[in-house]
Amino acid sequence: MDVKKISPNETHDWVALAVLAENEGHLQALTSILLAIKPHVKTFLFEGLYTQYRHQYVRTLSRLFSQIELSELDWEDLFKQFGHYGLPAYSAYLIEKQLYKQWAELHHLHNSPLYFAEECGLKEVQNEAPDYVLPLFHRYALAHLEERNRPSYKQAVRIWKKMKAACKKSGQLDFWTAYIAEIRTQNKRLRALQEEIEKGNLI
Repeated sequence: MDVKKISPNETHDWVALAVLAENEGHLQALTSILLAIKPHVKTFLFEGLYTQYRHQYVRTLSRLFSQIELSELDWEDLFKQFGHYGLPAYSAYLIEKQLYKQWAELHHLHNSPLYFAEECGLKEVQNEAPDYVLPLFHRYALAHLEERNRPSYKQAVRIWKKMKAACKKSGQLDFWTAYIAEIRTQNKRLRALQEEIEKGNLI
């Protein structure tokens, strides 16, 4: 069978062959197989696999593809095919390439929850490019406000503290002062929130 002409439903077998080529150290065979697999990755993951196996296969494919020469465009195409299963690997790739704006846009696009963004390198991005994480922190804090209870307000304040630190680091304390004043004005009837903001020294 010509390795260049595989059909999507044969991808499973070709991944197994790629692993074999990796184990045997046959880089040329590995390259040929992976380049043949590449156009079918999305179909294979989302139509040919049960949900519980997708993470495992994304990890395997990320490892295999990292051993061959791929252009940045090829990597981007591959990560797009992985969908949200590829977010940790794509995040690490973007941080490594110092593409912090794309990192922030990626997590906005996928509505990543805070814990997941943190697992994917939020702290590192905040250290290197604090401007780009401000919209994410804003979104996380507002989500807590909508829950309308004191524990949630405390969580919002915790996130705003991170946001304030990011503003300080990027020389935007004037923006921060205006931002938190606007938050207080918009929510002036929420006494518990106002108290938590004061307790948190956000002003």
